[in-house]
Amino acid sequence: MRTIQDVLQHRSAIVTQPFHLEIATLQSPVSVFSFVLNEAMNTPFLADITATSPDKRIDGAAVVGRPAIFTIEEYASVPSMPGLIEPVRHAARTVHGIVT
Repeated sequence: MRTIQDVLQHRSAIVTQPFHLEIATLQSPVSVFSFVLNEAMNTPFLADITATSPDKRIDGAAVVGRPAIFTIEEYASVPSMPGLIEPVRHAARTVHGIVT
């Protein structure tokens, strides 16, 4: 199995870091617009995430208190070599929390 480092050895490699946000009971798709993640030893983390959705009917109050998962994914590919070098994808960082 190839790793991100294997793919990055090629000059034309491209790396992206898509962000994913899942909120329990929310069926509508959401896209992460921006985020700030603060972490320190012996303190709770704080993730300030701004998300957008094409669904204008989402009730913000309905998602408060719901479990959520925020994932930063790494995706590496070499577009100039399709079929020869398979893209590599893995979760670089996953944070579990509650919407407040």
